[in-house]
Amino acid sequence: MKAIVFLCLLAVSFATVNAQDYSTAPQLERKEGVMYLQGSDTPFSGAYNMNHDNGKIFIKGQYVNGLKEGKWIVYDSLGALRSEESFVKDQWEGERKTYHANGKISTTENFIAGMRNGLQQGFYENGQLIFKVNEVNGHKVGSWVYYHSNGKVWEKGKFIANKHEGKWTTYDENGKTTSVRKYKEGKQISGPVFDANKEGGN
Repeated sequence: MKAIVFLCLLAVSFATVNAQDYSTAPQLERKEGVMYLQGSDTPFSGAYNMNHDNGKIFIKGQYVNGLKEGKWIVYDSLGALRSEESFVKDQWEGERKTYHANGKISTTENFIAGMRNGLQQGFYENGQLIFKVNEVNGHKVGSWVYYHSNGKVWEKGKFIANKHEGKWTTYDENGKTTSVRKYKEGKQISGPVFDANKEGGN
C-alpha cells in the first residue's frame, strides 16, 4: 500500500499539460545501450534538448560517447522544474531530486554508480515528509519511518539488508496504534495478520 501511494503521488507530480515535440531534439537510436544519431555509426556526443509542443523546454542534458553525462533537467509544459539528476556514463550519480507542480520537492535520492546509497526521502505536496530511509547498494537498512500527510507517524520499523526486522508498528492519523508485528529476516513471527490495504490513512 505504501509503495502504491507513493508511486501514485509521483505519477501525479509528473503530469504535464501538453505532449512533447520530439522533432526539437537530436534524432537518436539506441544500440546495445549506447545512443547514436540515426544512420550514424559513431556514438552521439553533444547537447540533448527537447521541447514541449507549446515551445517550452522539456528536457536538457548531454551525451558523451553515447551515454548520459552530467546534469539532466526536466520541466513540465508550464515551465516548472520537475527533476534534476546527474549521470556518469549513463548511471545516476549523486543526488537526484524530483518536484511537485507547486515547486516543492517530491523526492530526494542519493546514488553511487547507479545504485541508491544514502538517505532517500519522499514528501507530500504540502512539504510534509512522507518517508525517510537509508539504503546501501539499493538495500534498505536501519530505521524506517513513514508519515501521514498531517505529520503523524504512519509506520515505523527497521530494515536489515532490505528485509523487515524486529518490531514494526503502524498508527492511524490520530496517532493511535493499529498494528504491532515482529519480524525475523523478513518473515513475520508475531502480531496480527497484516492487511496492507487497511494501513494508514487516505
